[in-house]
Amino acid sequence: MTRAPASLRKRLWLGGGAVGLFLLTLIVAGPVFDRAGDSGKVGLGYDFLPAYVAGHFARTGEFAKMYDRVAFSDMQGRVIREANLDMDGRYGAGLNPPHFALLFAPLSALPYRTAAGVWLAINVTLLAASLVLLARMLPPEASLRGLVPLLLIASMPFCQAMGHQQNTFLSLLLLTVAVTCWRAGAPFAAGLVAGLLFYKPQLGAVIALVLVADQGRRAVLGLGLTGVVTLLVTVLFMPGALGEYLHTLPLNVDWIQNQHQYNWGRQVTFLGFWRLLVEGREPGPVSTLVRVLWASCALLVAATLLARILRARHAGTASRDALIAASIVCSPLLLPYFMDYDLLLLAVPAVLMSADVIRTGAMGAPERWALRASVALYVWSFVNPGLSGVLHFSPMVPLLATLATALTVRCGREEPVAEMGGEPVPLRLPRPLAA
Repeated sequence: MTRAPASLRKRLWLGGGAVGLFLLTLIVAGPVFDRAGDSGKVGLGYDFLPAYVAGHFARTGEFAKMYDRVAFSDMQGRVIREANLDMDGRYGAGLNPPHFALLFAPLSALPYRTAAGVWLAINVTLLAASLVLLARMLPPEASLRGLVPLLLIASMPFCQAMGHQQNTFLSLLLLTVAVTCWRAGAPFAAGLVAGLLFYKPQLGAVIALVLVADQGRRAVLGLGLTGVVTLLVTVLFMPGALGEYLHTLPLNVDWIQNQHQYNWGRQVTFLGFWRLLVEGREPGPVSTLVRVLWASCALLVAATLLARILRARHAGTASRDALIAASIVCSPLLLPYFMDYDLLLLAVPAVLMSADVIRTGAMGAPERWALRASVALYVWSFVNPGLSGVLHFSPMVPLLATLATALTVRCGREEPVAEMGGEPVPLRLPRPLAA
């Protein structure tokens, strides 16, 4: 290990440790200095409440109510009163595909506080499994692998996902397992798992396309099998739910984002960036100008990523890890909806890039720019939810675009052979499916 990576590792330990200690201090000191008194109400788990309600309607067979804003809000208000929660019921209806609610149907049979405790334990388990898989992508050095849990847990997306009890930890595990299978040369298994990510279509779309471009028919079969099984389960056990979901999804998203004041700074997309910059947070439809700016930026990112993939195919020596990392980071920039807490998934490309740099010993301009953008993203994410609305500007998206550009450049670059042992994993795209 050269002096520069060793020095960087030390700085990461110091920086991550300082942030972690600060967050731990806030957690411990918060209740001590809270003069409001203990009302017995629970204020954590804002995002588990809608999942719990969707699970209730799935369990009782009232599938249409999962996407009915009035019925959904009424049920949430009832749960809030019965469980004595420190929340309000001003939520939109469900936004996930119907089959996802089946996961929460058993939990909805429990009292809310009990169900929330079970879901917390599940999230901790999912997180632990993800950390193990991510650490195994790095060389077996404790000082190196230990950075994975430190920097992930001492991050704003982790705090957001854990505090609101989001489903981000499930997404992280599914993505990590899919990438592990992908790197191990098991495209069918990778496709099977990647297909499960479509419970949030914005997480699975780009990954699935790049996986198919890289691995071909077997990845298609895996994705297709998961898709068919999911569709059959929805059609057979949740009659009418899929049609209701497809019909109401645009209306419910519009109600959340455009009919009320919305924090567009938390949307780490070009749509969110331009909407906030041009029109602010005031209610109202997205203008044509904003849509054109969003589409132009997304097409530019897509064209650049495609060009680097084609160059990698021609060269035949690009790293598959670089391709996977670039596709994950580009996902928010190519889609109209991607929340900031799901940036926890950037832990996967961060580990892949680190493993690449360690293996090849290459720390060129793309790697340096990727490191700078990653550090800036990490730091700014702590203040972005509060400051972006005031500034009418979200630096998260330009920083994410910088990171995506740096990682995309690495896709088409011929790798040097590692001095530390081990050969680069070549990117060999398959023949056309018709061949």
